[in-house]
Amino acid sequence: MRFIQVCKNGHISDVDWYYWAHIGVQKAETGQCDRNKARLSFIISGEVGGDFSGMHIVCDCSKGKKLNAQNSLENLIRS
Repeated sequence: MRFIQVCKNGHISDVDWYYWAHIGVQKAETGQCDRNKARLSFIISGEVGGDFSGMHIVCDCSKGKKLNAQNSLENLIRS
């Protein structure tokens, strides 16, 4: 994966893609999607010229988000 996250203090870490794919999803919608067993896929649709709106993170439970999901981006910022 070619993306990382950086906090406002300059700390660098991997993006929590499981969290990203499941932001705002109720467990009842996904069943018992287990973080440790979940398989995530990075999908590039190629439909819009390679920008974030054509990139998706999808879990095998069928939940996922586009990389341009603004509400998800704001929720990803955690203290």
